[in-house]
Amino acid sequence: MTETIGRATRRSLFPLVWLVGAAPVAGLSANLLPSSGAVVARGITDSYYVVAHNHVVSLATAFVLMAGVYAVLDFAQPSYRRPLAWTHFGLMSLGAALSFAPMVFLSVAGTPQRFVDPIGLFKTLSVISSLGYLVMIIGAVVFALLVIDVFVRRIARR
Repeated sequence: MTETIGRATRRSLFPLVWLVGAAPVAGLSANLLPSSGAVVARGITDSYYVVAHNHVVSLATAFVLMAGVYAVLDFAQPSYRRPLAWTHFGLMSLGAALSFAPMVFLSVAGTPQRFVDPIGLFKTLSVISSLGYLVMIIGAVVFALLVIDVFVRRIARR
């Protein structure tokens, strides 16, 4: 049975959350990259902004893939637990913001991409970015638990 957004059930709308979360982030990053005076003035290839842009586009692709995974999991009986799914989405979104926003600030401050030992504000931003990756890893663990839960409950029903 095919569903449209207008007639979709509340249960089947969760994958759209991932799509809505992915599109503006990737679009904003792609539109700001060529127009960033700080990036152009310092050289496009040696900027944290380019690194952040590439990671954000990759992350947007991962968000689209997660929408597909959740759409498939919607058809699993029993379905996934909504609180775990929202926790996963929240952790991944928070982790992405913590990881990539400092990279933009680092690029505007003029930090080269291959800055080996950051000091001062650069070190603080680098630590925040690293914490963002840790939050995304925790989100991935939550997703693994969600998938395991679906399969365990499915096996228990048989």
